[in-house]
Amino acid sequence: MKQILLTTALAGSTALVAGTAVAGSYTPPPAEPVILEPVAPPVFDWTGGFVGLQFGYIDTSVDNDFGDIEDDAGNVFDDINVGSDADGSTGGIYGGYNWQNNSPWVYGFDAEYNWVDANGDGGFSLGDTDGSVKADVDGTGAIRGRVGYAWNRTLLYATAGLAYITYSTKSDVGGDTASSDGDSWGYTLGVGLEQAFTDRWVGRIDYRYSNFDSDNGTFEAFDRDDDYNVDLDTSEIRLGLAYRF
Repeated sequence: MKQILLTTALAGSTALVAGTAVAGSYTPPPAEPVILEPVAPPVFDWTGGFVGLQFGYIDTSVDNDFGDIEDDAGNVFDDINVGSDADGSTGGIYGGYNWQNNSPWVYGFDAEYNWVDANGDGGFSLGDTDGSVKADVDGTGAIRGRVGYAWNRTLLYATAGLAYITYSTKSDVGGDTASSDGDSWGYTLGVGLEQAFTDRWVGRIDYRYSNFDSDNGTFEAFDRDDDYNVDLDTSEIRLGLAYRF
């Protein structure tokens, strides 16, 4: 009889403990929702080649140094120096290559040639004799290295290199005329700003100053032929559009 009561008590205790465990069992909290961070757009890579067209304006300072001129009566006119600044429009082609290596700094080079329509003239007086000089600029070119800093699709850059110019001059002294064609090399410095509108098309505004080696023109005065010194420097500003490849 005691064994039956003990067994019954144990069974009841087991059921009570089991019931209590079920009633107080742990329920895990609901899982936190997964929030996806927005993906930043890729940074534009300036590495690659480009070729484009540009149009703009040129202002050319032309300094014509005739030195001393003696007329038929023996009168000497000292240090005759005449400016014949030539300004006008330009249109040309350009191309080059950029390198960018996991940093905002961009390095590269470019080359260009421009067809130019620019002219100007200046006058002087030798006693009773009037004179004039006319200058025409026909073309300019450059080969430049460049370094820039990029803010994604915007690039600010500086340039330096070699510049080239072709031009012609015409002098008239008392009705005696002489013409000469010339070309000259020099140095060029510039700055510019480029904007990548798409992965392929890039627009730019570009300025460069160029200073050229002295050259010679010819003139005829008082039945004598002689040379004079021509110094040129230019300022050019252009808008361009290039295709990247």
